[in-house]
Amino acid sequence: FHHAIFLLNTQISTISYYPPSDEAARFLITPVFEHDSILGFIAIQLNLAELNGVITSLTGLGQTGEVMAGILKDKATALLVAPLRHAPDAAMNLSIQLGSKRVSPLQQALQGKLGNAASIDYRGTSVEAAWGYVPEMELGVVVKIDRHELLEPVVSLQYTFIIVVLLILALTIYAAAIFSRSISTPIKKLKETTTLYAKGQYDVRSELNGENEIGQLSAAFNMMADNIKQYHAQLNEKNKALKAYGEQLEQRVAERTATLTAAN
Repeated sequence: FHHAIFLLNTQISTISYYPPSDEAARFLITPVFEHDSILGFIAIQLNLAELNGVITSLTGLGQTGEVMAGILKDKATALLVAPLRHAPDAAMNLSIQLGSKRVSPLQQALQGKLGNAASIDYRGTSVEAAWGYVPEMELGVVVKIDRHELLEPVVSLQYTFIIVVLLILALTIYAAAIFSRSISTPIKKLKETTTLYAKGQYDVRSELNGENEIGQLSAAFNMMADNIKQYHAQLNEKNKALKAYGEQLEQRVAERTATLTAAN
């Protein structure tokens, strides 16, 4: 009103507490002229319903998010002008001391700053907030949500990732165990076969088949055993032939000895 008197033009007040309606209010004040004379001033209380609707809207703010709107009550205090989700009676009742560690985003907004960061709200809860300033209304606005809710999808994703990694690790260990057994078991069987062969069971053979290295090694062992058996058979035949030849030689020697004896 004083500005309207001094400037003689239309003025819009800042949002402030209005005792008759016991709520936040804003006024448009304009002088009324008749020719060059001032007849008086008209003051119209503006409807803040739409503004309150925007401020109190919780669309997209999850289970803990809310919008804070405040004005400077004096040089040391900020005053909230709308109800809050967690404090329905906060409008024109909840004050914030400027310079305090809590509700720093609102203090930043009332200084005309724009930004976003982690902060501590009026409840002492850790939140993520974004803030800005509406100069036409001298209004600081903060949109915030509790950090635990904001980070819940990330934490859930971390748990899912850990579970997936553990499952992959378990499957890898299981596959490695099966692969290791597929190698160690044939080797163990081949070792048992070679041990029996080394103890004199020359007819024992490996039953392992396949195109891999172990199958090829088993086939090579069986081939070696067959060759050795064949060599032993040939050696036995030669031994028998040598024995028969020796017996014939002994008989001849005996006959010659008898002939020599008779001649003597």
